[in-house]
Order: sequence, then C-alpha cells, then structure tokens
Amino acid sequence: MEWRRFHYICRRSHNLYNPGDNLKECIERAENDDGARLYGAAKTTDTLPYRLLQELKQADPRLAHTALQTYGQADFSDALSEPLQFKRVMVYLGYVTFVFFVTSSLYQLKVAPAFLGMMQSMSASTHSAPAVYQANWMIFSLLIFVLLLGVLATGYRLRALFRYQPGLQQSLSYRLLTPAPARRAYASILEVAAFPASSCCDYQPAQQSSLTAHLTGLAASGMDVSREIQDLIREIGMQLTTSCEKQMRALSVAVSLLIIAAIFFFVASIYSPIFILGEAI
Repeated sequence: MEWRRFHYICRRSHNLYNPGDNLKECIERAENDDGARLYGAAKTTDTLPYRLLQELKQADPRLAHTALQTYGQADFSDALSEPLQFKRVMVYLGYVTFVFFVTSSLYQLKVAPAFLGMMQSMSASTHSAPAVYQANWMIFSLLIFVLLLGVLATGYRLRALFRYQPGLQQSLSYRLLTPAPARRAYASILEVAAFPASSCCDYQPAQQSSLTAHLTGLAASGMDVSREIQDLIREIGMQLTTSCEKQMRALSVAVSLLIIAAIFFFVASIYSPIFILGEAI
C-alpha cells in the first residue's frame, strides 16, 4: 500500500467516524472509497501500512480515532519512497553484463577456435592471449555471474526494505545482506511509524528505544506529535537511503572492476592473434 493512500484512508476514516460508530466499518468504508485509488496502489497484506490499519480496526475506538488523526496529519510518502538510483544501478549492471556475455560467447564459439586452428597449423605459439583467455574465460564469466547474482540479491533485499514488511527483520537474508546502519535505520523507522498505533492497541514494533520514550514524553505533555513523527521519519529515512545507496555503489564498483578486467583480456585476445599471425607469416 502506498503511504499517500494510507494517509488518505486515515484522514477519511477520522472524518467519517462519530462517537458511537463502528470504527472498523469507517476504516473499511474509507479503504473501499473510490477516491482512495487516486492516492496510490491498493493495499497489500505484507506491508506496514496495511498492518497498522488492521490493528487500528481492533483497537479502542476513542484511542484509535486519535491515532488516525495523527497519521492523517503526517506525511511519510516522500521520506519512505524507494530511490530511483536503485533501479538505475540494477538495470545498468544487468545491461553491461548481458552485452559482455553475448560478445564474449560469440568470440569464444566462433572466432577464437578459427584463430587457434590457424596458429597451430602455422606452428605459432599457442601460449598466447587467445589461448589463455579461451582456457579461462569460463572462470571470468562464472565470477561475474556469481558476483552479479550477489548484487541482484542484495539489491532486491535493499529494495524490499522500502516496502516496509513487518516480518522482514526475521529473515536470514535480511541479516546477511543488509548493512548494519541500514538495519538500525529500518528498525527505527518501524518504531516511529508504529508509535501512534502502539499507543492504542497491542501492536508493538520489534525495537523500542529512546525514540519511543521521546515521543511518549511529547504526547504526555499534550504536544501534537504528528509533526515530530513526520520529521523523525524524514531524518531516519535519509539515513536508510544513504546507507543503502552506499552499499549499492560498493557492489556496482566491484562488478564493474571485474567486468573491466574481463574486457581487457577479451580485447587482448582479439588483437594479439593478428600480430602473432603476422610474425608467423
């Protein structure tokens, strides 16, 4: 579910509810409202916005009504959206690797055997770049393929962070592929985003740190916490994005260096036969 849609549903539910009404029915009416589709994609069951709405439906109506107001006044949509750079990096690496595999495979299957056959028939040395590259090109290809799979798996896991799935933190891939700063920022986002709901229902985030204590103190003083929650989400969201982008840049550099090395040997294997055959002739 898009965060803009979530905030609209909260505002609409808050507006529809009157004392004595069934709050669950008000939320469901807002979810099914024709205008809701104008604010983003329909709800999915594995995201934090969906989970929060389900919890609010079961909460005490008076307290949940206040939480709906808080969510309606806040705006997480820009701070928690997926960076476009992730998609660009994934597409770029996939395209470069595909081109390399195609050109390298064509050379190894069509061109290199003919060159090596000519060199052997003319008693030229076969311990040259073409022979070495042909003997080891599968190793280069396998290394690139394995590393690219690692990049794709890591990129997929990092992109999954921006879907804000409550159960994601329990997965092994999350612990292995997500850098520690991103894990900390992700847990903090879930904690802050769930604060209004956790104050009126049984739902509790996996982490409760000084952020919860800070917001609890503000709420106890009578301060409207919607703006504070929004600003905290924006700040922590920037930390999450920065950490993920740093990880993606490091992985893309590693793949690029390996591809450059493979291209170097590939180009050497193309041009060296010309000079070797010239010397033999």
